[in-house]
Amino acid sequence: MIDTSKHIWDNWRRHLDTKPDSEAIVHWVADGNHRRWTWGALFGAAARFAARMREEGVRKGDICALIIRHHPDFYPLYMGISLMGAIPSILAYPNPRLHPDKFRQGLEGMAHHSGLDWIFTERALEETIRPLVGKETTTIRGLLFPLEWEKGAPEEGKDAGSMSSYDHRITTDEPCLLQHSSGTTGLQKAVVLSHRAVLDHLFRYGASIRVVEGDKIISWLPLYHDMGLIAAFQLPLAWGIPLVQMDPFEWIQAPSMFLSAVSREQGTLAWLPNFAYNFMADRIHDEDLVNLHLESLRMVINCSEPVRHDSHEKFVRRFGPHGMREDALAVCYAMAETTFAATQTAPGKRANVVCVSRKALAQGRFQPVPVGTPEETKRCVSAGKAIDGCELKVVDERGNELPDGQVGEIAIRSVSLFEGYRNQPGKTAEVLKDGWYYSGDYGARYEGEYYILGR
Repeated sequence: MIDTSKHIWDNWRRHLDTKPDSEAIVHWVADGNHRRWTWGALFGAAARFAARMREEGVRKGDICALIIRHHPDFYPLYMGISLMGAIPSILAYPNPRLHPDKFRQGLEGMAHHSGLDWIFTERALEETIRPLVGKETTTIRGLLFPLEWEKGAPEEGKDAGSMSSYDHRITTDEPCLLQHSSGTTGLQKAVVLSHRAVLDHLFRYGASIRVVEGDKIISWLPLYHDMGLIAAFQLPLAWGIPLVQMDPFEWIQAPSMFLSAVSREQGTLAWLPNFAYNFMADRIHDEDLVNLHLESLRMVINCSEPVRHDSHEKFVRRFGPHGMREDALAVCYAMAETTFAATQTAPGKRANVVCVSRKALAQGRFQPVPVGTPEETKRCVSAGKAIDGCELKVVDERGNELPDGQVGEIAIRSVSLFEGYRNQPGKTAEVLKDGWYYSGDYGARYEGEYYILGR
């Protein structure tokens, strides 16, 4: 059980105290040379990273950006930053096709708005990033290359015990992490979330999907996105359930590795953007399905993109013979500004699908019609009901709440709502009004559930 009166490190530490030899994270790679972290090994490595960071000058409250490729040491490094009382922020590693000057320009703008203090990265990016250190337009104080640091002897008990020396007396209202939201404009905006907001959300969202001790999460999602960071990384760490993490670039090249991990590791929970359902159904070959067993999956949650019913149907047709059940296909509606999820469909039940009139939608009405009606229709998949601690309303262009069946903008109020975009008061004022976040997404409420229709 998550203790929301504590900070996030205290919740992680509980698992070290109760199950040091249990599996925490599996670093899954295409060549099969997986790295398995126990809670004891993970915490020992985190303490060693924290000790080195302190030597390098990292202090409580510093914002530490991580620009590192998929690596088994990424997880304890992230935890070590939190142990320091610093604020981790995961940024995307640049695509090889992106010109270094363009990447540096984007990072400079992000550093200016976000107030980044340190960049944790790889030597391959030093030439690109080094010119930003100490530059007037950024707050970057230095580059660190943690994957090159001497790991030392694996004295797990000694290292884990040394965590007591990092008593920063962190309060629950202090910053826990910084994540970035692109929103409707595509411009990166920094969202700082407190320990209280993150833990409150993880507790309530975990309850909505009925997390239990026997769950195991399988994920290829990038950790710089809220779905990967919160649902597929922070949630299992806080609840103490194991996680299998893989590189999204490896998954794109070999999409069967995701289902293979589900089958071999008996995964129970996963989150996917809508495109992934079609991508795997189209790209995974028959020979990759031999001895594949997906019966363990109890929820595969569609999130972060418009949800299409035909994508769910295609996925079940392709993988149903191997144990993929229709009632495991779920949906949630989420964003960085609310930490993650605002709504969720019920576990063990197929998400509701409503056939509506396209003509009525164009007129701002969510009007169900019989399947097979001669007029042009759209099948809309429910995003479920508001999770505990979260309220939603549908509003018109003047901010007035609309009744059920009317299409408008989705506004959200939540116990885990962000307090504003860092160093961007103008952007904050555009979306935060009287405690409500105006998402820019359009949808409707019908029979108590929310249907997200677009932006």
